[in-house]
Amino acid sequence: MDTPDNRSIKIIFNPATRGGKAKKKLPKIEKLLKEIDIDYQLFETTAPLDAISMAEDAKKEGFNVVCSLGGDGTAHEVGNGAIRAGLTFASIPIGSGNDFVGGLGIDGRWQDGVSNLQDGEIKEISIVKANDRYSINILDAGIGGDIAKASEKHLKWITGSKKYSLLTIALLTRHKPYPVKLTIDGKEENCNLNLIAAGFGQTFGSGMNVLPGARFNHDKMSVAIIHDIGKFKFLRLFPKVFSAKHVEETKYVTMIRASEIIIEPDESHNKVLRGEAEGELFSEGRIKITAIPKGMKVLTPKDWDFNNRSVKIK
Repeated sequence: MDTPDNRSIKIIFNPATRGGKAKKKLPKIEKLLKEIDIDYQLFETTAPLDAISMAEDAKKEGFNVVCSLGGDGTAHEVGNGAIRAGLTFASIPIGSGNDFVGGLGIDGRWQDGVSNLQDGEIKEISIVKANDRYSINILDAGIGGDIAKASEKHLKWITGSKKYSLLTIALLTRHKPYPVKLTIDGKEENCNLNLIAAGFGQTFGSGMNVLPGARFNHDKMSVAIIHDIGKFKFLRLFPKVFSAKHVEETKYVTMIRASEIIIEPDESHNKVLRGEAEGELFSEGRIKITAIPKGMKVLTPKDWDFNNRSVKIK
């Protein structure tokens, strides 16, 4: 049985978080960890995807909790390793985007993440598997994947929703929709797609409320599909995502729930369909997305409620 007294925690720190600036917080974080007598060891990543294998190795090293110290990208990697190893995931948020842990009741203050290691309780949440990668919050394909690709090279000095917004505007100047075949729970449809987002979290991109009806205790993932609506209509629609008012634009946006989605690009068109999860690229081409109910154990504040926010969708 898990209790705060028997938690042995492997903390995985990404020193590249916030362009390396987050490292300045490390002494204060470790000071608080020691003050409240957390049993932990700290490890630093040295390359992309390091955190996946480091988290996966934690079980054989004797740890029963793996903790992400970074932003959503670090949480994505640590979460993937935790799922594969069957370990409990926790997070101390210090990134520019902390949507996932925010959805779990930690408001973005690293102090709350540290306290949660001592006082939190384990809950099971639903997740999504896309090809060979897990998404612990929200994944998307289409222009969102192109934005994730562009963010690796451009506007590195800008973070959060401002960066996402600027890259969206820049990419829309030459953007064309993606001809795909969508198979949703066995039902096929050929369409021109701008973006499809799926998951059990509600927000991504530092506060974009793309799946307002999602819950981490649902069996089916929430899905938002933005169709081919033209560049200018897309630009008018984009700001509404922050307030979840895009769900009212039923002519252009489809909101559903599903257990399985297969996205197959039309190979006769010379356009790469990219997928990303928690800001991390994971695929180019065909994507199979599967809901996994109660697929992950997470450490959450005791008063956290699965139903803390609600927008009704079909």
